[in-house]
This record gives sequence, C-alpha cells and structure tokens, in this order.
Amino acid sequence: MAKPKKLYVEGKDYFLWPYEEQTQMKHKVVTDYFKIWATKLGQHHIAYFFDCFGGCGAYLEKETIHYGSPFLAAKVATDLKESLDRKTEIIVTEREKENYENLLKVKDDISKELTVVPRIGNMSFEDYMQLDWTIRTYKNPNSPVFFFIDPFGYSLNFSDIKDIMRYQRNEMVINFMYDYISRFINTDDNPKLEETYDQFFGCGEWRDARNLSGDEREKKLVDIYKRQLKKSAKFVFPYKLSFPDRDRTYYYLFHATNNIGGCSIMKSVFASWNYGRVEYLGRKGDELTLFDLKEFKIGDIKSTLISKYAGKQMSFTEIVEDIIDDTLFIETDIRTAIKEMREEGTVKTMRVTSKTDRGLAGDDMVSFNQK
Repeated sequence: MAKPKKLYVEGKDYFLWPYEEQTQMKHKVVTDYFKIWATKLGQHHIAYFFDCFGGCGAYLEKETIHYGSPFLAAKVATDLKESLDRKTEIIVTEREKENYENLLKVKDDISKELTVVPRIGNMSFEDYMQLDWTIRTYKNPNSPVFFFIDPFGYSLNFSDIKDIMRYQRNEMVINFMYDYISRFINTDDNPKLEETYDQFFGCGEWRDARNLSGDEREKKLVDIYKRQLKKSAKFVFPYKLSFPDRDRTYYYLFHATNNIGGCSIMKSVFASWNYGRVEYLGRKGDELTLFDLKEFKIGDIKSTLISKYAGKQMSFTEIVEDIIDDTLFIETDIRTAIKEMREEGTVKTMRVTSKTDRGLAGDDMVSFNQK
C-alpha cells in the first residue's frame, strides 16, 4: 500500500501527512472513546494505551497542523491526570525507522504541553507483542490495556492479537483495510500472498469470498473477521468508513471488548460524530435520508424486538447484550423503543434496577406480548 505524501511546514523539523477526512473521523472516535475508557478504568490502576503502528505523528490540513493518535491520546491522558488524577501511560511502537525518528521529533516539539509523554519504541508490532513486559502487562487483570492497531494494508498476523481479548479488561480497535484487502484477494497464482491472507484472517475461510463481488464479498470478509475476533471477545462491532468523495468502503474499524458498556459507549460515540449513524459515509453522510429520522429508527427497532422476542421475558441488559453487536442500533434508541412499546401495551416492564417506574435499565424485566 502506497504511503502518504510527505508534507513540510516552515519552522518544523519533521514531516507531516495529508489529513484525510476518514482519518480525522477515526481519530475523533478513538480519542473520544479512550477518554471515557481511561476515566472509568484509570482511577485505581494504570490504564495503558498501546498505539501499535505509530505512523509519522503529525498531519496537515490546509495550513493547520494536527497530531496523530499517539499524541492525541497523550493529550487526553494529560487532561485526565490534571483534572481527575487518572493513571494512564501511552506506549507507541513503530517499525519504520524514518517514521520512528519523525515521531521523536514531533514528541520533542509538543512535550512541553504534556505531563503524560508517550514512550516510543522502534520495533514491529509482532516483536513488541513478544516482549515479556508486554505480555505481563496485557495479562495482568489489574492493568486494563486499550490496543489501537492501525496497520497499512494487511500486514497484521491474527496470531498476535487472538489472545489479547481473553483478558477481561483489555479492549482493541483494529483497522481492517477492506478496500486494499478486497483488491488483492484473488491470489490463486501467488502462494506467498495466500499465506499472508491466512495469517491475517487466522483461517482460510477468506477464500470463499474470491468468487463473490460487491456487497456480497464485503459482507463475507467482514463476517469472517468478526467471527474470528468473537472467539476471544464477547462483543465485536465493525464500523464502516467510506471514502470521503466516493460511495465505496475504505476500511472498517473493528472494536472488540468484553464489556457491554464498552460496546454501547463506542456505538454512541461513533453515532455522535455521524448524525446518529454507526458508519461514516463521507460527504454523502451530510445528507439525511428518510430512514435516518428518529421515528423510522425507533420503528425498525420495535419491529426487530417483536420479531425476535415475542412471548419472551428478558432483562433490559440481556436484550442489549443480545443485539448490540449484531445490529446498527444504539442502546439509547433501544431503550426509547421499549419505553414506547410499554406505552403502546406491546410490552410490560418490571422495575428491578431503575429507581422509578418510568426508567428502564440493567436488570429491569421486559415481557413481550405474543404475536
């Protein structure tokens, strides 16, 4: 995959990359979520942000400098330390020597603004994951670790990530470069590339997508990768990001967590930047359709709940856990839909967690009428 063009700004001794719109969206979502995650988990123990493909560290949009994910995370950690005394460390690894040296220059340029300064190493993600310190850290039940895994192309080896989510407090966001992966998937005459794909997916099922095209191929590959991640993580949701100026998928951000709250919060964060959607549609995303309107979303949720749970009794948490990573619905809209159904008489609720009969949360029971 071609690396971004290098840009330079007078007075800075480092290079920058163009700040593409989908990269901006990626940074907004990951940074906002990390702030919530570290606030919750950094109170009593050190919470670690592992940026596993550090990049060059800086971007240019018109004449404005923006910093990359290692330093955005460091700014969040600095704010949390100063305002809430949260304990957070930022660990960065970058294999390419040129990018690594550039990261150090960017760090020197902005370190005076940070009380939590990233620790940056020059090694591959694969080598970093084999270090005793890394293994001890992500296996420590008292050390929550947030992995941001953002490689170019399909260089990732699934064996390096499959065990991380077996530890309850770890989370990860992985950039699944769909456009690039799909472009080179017909590898019949390239055994080396086939081996690379086997390593990336952690299985050979991706071959089933080679004879598919368009949406069918996309759904197949995304489903395979999600299924692989769910062998370790309880909740996995892929967020689609399109090219800014084309009606075509660029990549997915897979969020993996073992906590229902984490999955729900990430969906809400993503939706907050995308007009209530859990996908980024580029400039086309500025156009609201009929089905983006609140009443249509709620109606869709109601239809799904009736079809799936007619005649059943479940807690609100059980409902959310069952559908949160299999649908586009966010928790607040699920709650709104059930409350409306309660008013319409299609469900009954029994208060367990909520303090008032108007509430709906946690272990509150929901009984669905028969069809």
